[in-house]
Amino acid sequence: MMRQVAVLAMVMAPLMVWGQTGAGNVDDTLRDALRSSTLTYEGKPFHAVLEIAPGTSDRLEPAGAAYSGQVEVWWASATRYRIAASSPDFTLDKTVDGTKVAESHTGTFYPQWLETFVRVFIDPVPTNLFTASSGVTLTGGPQSRTAEGFVLQQCINRDDRTNGITDQLTWGRVCFVTGEPWVDFVQTFNYFVSMKNFQPFGGKQIARDYETSVRSYSPVAGHLSLLEPLNQADEAKITVAAAGAAQDVLETKFVSTVEEESMVEKAPKIVWPPVREGKTDGYMIVYARTDVTGQVRETAKHNSDNPGLEHFGMEQALGYKFKPLLVDGHPVQMEMPLVLHFTSQISNPIPILTVEEMKPQIVSCKPELVPAGLLEKGARPVVRVSVDEMGKTVGVQPIGNAPWGKMIRAWSSLDQCKFKPYLVDGKATYYKGDVELRVP
Repeated sequence: MMRQVAVLAMVMAPLMVWGQTGAGNVDDTLRDALRSSTLTYEGKPFHAVLEIAPGTSDRLEPAGAAYSGQVEVWWASATRYRIAASSPDFTLDKTVDGTKVAESHTGTFYPQWLETFVRVFIDPVPTNLFTASSGVTLTGGPQSRTAEGFVLQQCINRDDRTNGITDQLTWGRVCFVTGEPWVDFVQTFNYFVSMKNFQPFGGKQIARDYETSVRSYSPVAGHLSLLEPLNQADEAKITVAAAGAAQDVLETKFVSTVEEESMVEKAPKIVWPPVREGKTDGYMIVYARTDVTGQVRETAKHNSDNPGLEHFGMEQALGYKFKPLLVDGHPVQMEMPLVLHFTSQISNPIPILTVEEMKPQIVSCKPELVPAGLLEKGARPVVRVSVDEMGKTVGVQPIGNAPWGKMIRAWSSLDQCKFKPYLVDGKATYYKGDVELRVP
């Protein structure tokens, strides 16, 4: 859902009343947000328990599923804290006591989704990514609106990728709650978390609900079941008698495309399936995370020249094996933008209905009026709607060269439309159709 919000913000970007840009303003805005809505930035000692389960914060699946667990944190300062994280296949117990660090874990792989919920406490926003840089801008703000009156969310954006390729950690955004200096969501190549349900604690407003996503953007939620000041008995748990061995610390390092290509030990031979639409020859980037042996253990969608092949590519990426990466003599996990080249063919193409063919398919659909004066007389603004097998709208795409940014309320209102299923050989199929917007 937050990825859709991010896309929406980019669609509206040309209409922004741009906020100030420049490192000083970016740094001040980020600092204010961290100070007012995160636990560990200039915060008071605390003890917290975060319960994790698949699903959204308001609709959780039963505990015990693959993406479930718990994170408990005892935090006295940035140099004195303890983390206990658990999931069905992996547990971590890490204590930082000044310069001494002790860590133990069970299981052979530390998954990204669990690490994300740990980062929510210790490093909720990767500030090094969003500070002074030629690719950083501050956009939106309390007074930023579209021509139709939409209040635009204030965000810090960075994008200095080369030719749009995620080869390094040089892309991301952190956005703030509209009208408040609180962190709403953070999105980078290797980290995504949204925050909601803010409540007072220690002179701050702290989110009680957090969400990340896995694989094909499936949601996983964390809820703060306990947040209290750190007492003396709990602070006593943050003690390390002697530092642990370096090999006991399980690390994950980002590896660039160039580096990973030189480390491939095994690459699966991929036979790509046919597609129903889109490009048949192109590239995709898959988020891939390995264990310490170099075997890919976790993948997620990132982007593709043909989104219809992303899920298949994500599954194939699990077959990759890389040479282990050694840091100070011991192996570490890796995460990387794995680039896959696909070749496919069109089969069973998706039906695309004309405006006239779409009219009898409409069950209920009354889009908002296009604002007066935006179109030339006689112009017909047409939007292409994607409909699933049940007749539910699953996507809306303006077509043509109309000023769609100024009509966003009108064309986005088609999200609520309901259509009849479209039958091919007596069987309902996913389809697309053109719907004409109402004009004054």
